[in-house]
Amino acid sequence: PLAMVGRLVLPVCFGLTISPLHGQPSAIEDPKFWMPDGPVNAILVTNDTVYLGGDFSYVGPFTGPAALFDQATGQLQAAPPRIAGTVKAVLPDGGGGWFIGGSFKNIGTAAITNLAHLKPDLSLDTGWDAGVVGTAVNALALDSGRLYVGGQYTRIGGQLQSGLGAVNASDGTLVGWNPQFSGTAVNAMQVSGGLLYVGGNFYSFGSSNRQHLAAISTSTALANAWDPAPDQQVFALAISGNTVYVGGQFNTSIGTKAKQRLAAVDATTGVANATWSPNPNGIVRALAVGASAVYVGGDFTTISVQSRRGFAAIAPSPGIATARALDLQLQSVGTVNLVRALGLQGNSLYVGGSFTNALGAIRRLVVGIDLTTVLPVPVPLATDFNGAAGAAFGPNALASAGGMVLVGGDFISFGGVARQR
Repeated sequence: PLAMVGRLVLPVCFGLTISPLHGQPSAIEDPKFWMPDGPVNAILVTNDTVYLGGDFSYVGPFTGPAALFDQATGQLQAAPPRIAGTVKAVLPDGGGGWFIGGSFKNIGTAAITNLAHLKPDLSLDTGWDAGVVGTAVNALALDSGRLYVGGQYTRIGGQLQSGLGAVNASDGTLVGWNPQFSGTAVNAMQVSGGLLYVGGNFYSFGSSNRQHLAAISTSTALANAWDPAPDQQVFALAISGNTVYVGGQFNTSIGTKAKQRLAAVDATTGVANATWSPNPNGIVRALAVGASAVYVGGDFTTISVQSRRGFAAIAPSPGIATARALDLQLQSVGTVNLVRALGLQGNSLYVGGSFTNALGAIRRLVVGIDLTTVLPVPVPLATDFNGAAGAAFGPNALASAGGMVLVGGDFISFGGVARQR
């Protein structure tokens, strides 16, 4: 019979597995059972089907804050064992697996903190543990078998080393490379030409004063003479040729020039391009460089004197916004950090953030676009099950390899469907 169950919320609904012995709810949630993103008021179970009625708009699998989907079809391929926390960085390992960093304490039943290696099917590599102790891992970079780890932590590989370090990609053991970071956080990293470009909130590496942006030798761990010195912290980096694109919170100067939140800095001299001045009116949190444009994500609503909400494509010269726009719509009024992740794979650009609509249709948390046609490419629907005003939910990072795209962030479900009530 139809049962009225009141405002039954999703964790309870998700756990509706009945013990065959005593008719009691199981303590183990059934991973096959999909979850709605709002209250359930009625349940009918008949003919091996569960019917739900209530006030929801999405039903999907409980993936937790990381999921893998096929680039060609947009279909969900895998999710790791439940991650207890948030994923902030994802990176292919070059062999089909993935590194993930963030703020978490467990993956499945395994206690592992803030940094882990996942196998190609996203199961945990239980033999790999870098021993990170601290608040979070925010950024990862891989070069010559070495995994660089940036964030907010105090220990790595069993040693006292804060903010920035390196481990062997093969087993997670510590590498003897210590740039002696001093500051609050490393937020972004890119490797180029034997240098690790680092952005964040800091003031020195060893004996070298470097404010929020630096280039560190991958061999000596010393900062070189490159010193653009932005006045506030950096959240995003992208390198193309001899240009380092820098996004963040700075609003007065970088590379000896007056720039706000976005700049193109010479990789040799550290001087910002004087004529490239998009000047977004909000923080820049993600960058990607394509053949004909620099793609920018963040909190802004205007950039290059054009109305662009959270995302823009900027011509490399002279810094004018192109016609490409996504028409992003926020999940709730007051939501911050609208776009926090960009991933470019071939001719497809993936954009992740705190939105429910893009390109005039329902597209939750992630949208993919073909850069030639500006038409959408297949991606799964997702939801955060939160929607609280001001919440920084949604993807924090996107990476692709082998025809697959890995998404990591602060969300609950990926790969569901839109269902109204």
